[in-house]
This record gives sequence, C-alpha cells and structure tokens, in this order.
Amino acid sequence: MALKKSEKRMLKILAGVAVVSAFALYQIYKPDSTEITEKIVGDFEETTAGREAAIAQVTGGGGGSRGGGGSRSSGGGTSDPTIASAEFQKHGTSDNCWVLIEGAVYDITNILYSYSDIQAQASSYCGTFGFEAGFLQDYPEYKEIVNKGAIKKGVIQ
Repeated sequence: MALKKSEKRMLKILAGVAVVSAFALYQIYKPDSTEITEKIVGDFEETTAGREAAIAQVTGGGGGSRGGGGSRSSGGGTSDPTIASAEFQKHGTSDNCWVLIEGAVYDITNILYSYSDIQAQASSYCGTFGFEAGFLQDYPEYKEIVNKGAIKKGVIQ
C-alpha cells in the first residue's frame, strides 16, 4: 500500500517535530558530562581484571576457599608487590601519575584524564608523598572518585 502525497508530507513534518523536540529537551535537561564520565570510567574499572583482588586487598578480604586470593601480579601470594621509593617518584607527571594513599601506591592517570578540571591541582602530587595530606585534604569531594577509580600498583618499600 503506497502512501498518499499528503501522508508523506505529514510524516516528514512529524519527523521534523520529533528532531526539534529532542534537541529542545536535550538543551533543557542536558546531562552533566561529569556524571557520564564517572559512569563510563566506573563501568570500565568494574570490568578490569583484578578489580576484585584489589578491593579484597584494601578491605582485608581475600583468601577464601580457593586458596590464593592475592593480587594478580604477586603470583598467588597474599602480599602486594613492593615498589621502591625511587621507582614511585619516576611516575610524577599527569601522563603517568602514581600517588600514595595509606601506604599503598595507586595509578590515578585515568582519573586525571577523566576529570580534567582537577588535573592541574592533582598532578602536582604525582610521584610525591603528599597526595593524601595535600590533595585529598583540600578536595575531599574527589576522595570517593579516587577510591573507585585508582589502580593499585603495590605498597611503598
């Protein structure tokens, strides 16, 4: 069944109205790019291999009935790899940023890319021992983001 000329014109008008409405609604209810970034980074982090092992190490869990339970880079043991102070300090740029939190070394490079508004402030703590007392003290609203998005590398030697 073929559409009449007037029906085709009506469909084109309705399609135009739908596009204009969608654009107007987007402008009114524009999603916060920070929320979108948090969701994307969070989803990526959740699928990263070793995520459960890192959480178990931080919370004191692990082991279980399977016998291992260590981090994936420790070969099945229960201790985290140790990182020398000199090695830690080599990761001192926003392109390669390691920080120290509660004696553990974390890579927060992905967070700096995701939250460019804090990149300048946080990058001054890359490869230094003052991230916890400096940045997290001054910007407590980012503590949860760092806790969720940081990648544990080991413990400082």
